[in-house]
Amino acid sequence: LEEEAGAGVLTLTGVVDHGPAKATETLWDALAAAGRPAERLTPAESAERWPGLRADTTALFHPEAGRLHADDAVAAFQRAAGLRGADIRHGVRATAIRLRGTGVEVVTSDGQATRVDAGVVAVGGWAPFTSVGLYVSGGSAQFHGVALASA
Repeated sequence: LEEEAGAGVLTLTGVVDHGPAKATETLWDALAAAGRPAERLTPAESAERWPGLRADTTALFHPEAGRLHADDAVAAFQRAAGLRGADIRHGVRATAIRLRGTGVEVVTSDGQATRVDAGVVAVGGWAPFTSVGLYVSGGSAQFHGVALASA
């Protein structure tokens, strides 16, 4: 994506996570399953490496983590999708999203139904839904954006 966009969207800095052992172990397991490097640290080890950080329980350093530049990444994803034929709409109210065979049908508040091979629902964290299944079942929501692509 960065190469295509001609701009950086991710800065790799390494990240240290700390907190309850269950949380850091879950992260350790996910990184290990993906074959990604990570290092478990005791509170004393993390304090030695990062004097300003206090880990009361466990700490996990993963060097391949970083910071995503959200605005740049969203713009790059939208440009890339547009170049591949996506119809990107902002502020669209979808009244229904239905599975249709191997595709998806999206109905907007103006009554327009569009059938596509794949749909991406991009809502913000403020969305009052907890499952994509609610969208597919035909609920109504104000979408931040809906990207539609047809092969």
